[in-house]
Amino acid sequence: MKKILLALFGLALLGIIGCTKEEDEVDIDVSKPVKLADKYWMLYSYKIQWDAYDPNQFPVEQFELLDQCVRDNYLFFYENGLAANFEGRIKCQLSQPDSMPLWYEVFNEDSQIKIWSNPEEPDNSIYLQGRIRSISIDTFTVTYEVYDEETEKTRKYIHGYVK
Repeated sequence: MKKILLALFGLALLGIIGCTKEEDEVDIDVSKPVKLADKYWMLYSYKIQWDAYDPNQFPVEQFELLDQCVRDNYLFFYENGLAANFEGRIKCQLSQPDSMPLWYEVFNEDSQIKIWSNPEEPDNSIYLQGRIRSISIDTFTVTYEVYDEETEKTRKYIHGYVK
């Protein structure tokens, strides 16, 4: 009886070790397109650095100054390069649709993102484009710069999104 129990215990132990070994060999895709896909992402931070090249300036949080109708919007990324911007509870204009279709691409070794609204003219319908950076599993930022001809300075914008 002891030999049978010992043999069963040995088989069970081999089964457990075999399963653990198989799990360790599975690669997990942590690329940004996989991270973004099938999740709702809400804007939680909107920072501006008024002069991107001034070493004495830092990005300043401006999220609270955005209209409530913009702060409650969220993005949804699908796995096939499609995305959508959904209006939250408050719309800026009542005639706005509940959602706007978008297209996106993550490129340059997952360091850049481009989101656009017209599939036939992606370069002329940019919704958001810049450097994408993962802060954590639940957050990412998009950073871009815009040259202001009036002030002759380049502004840096940082959008923070949370899942």
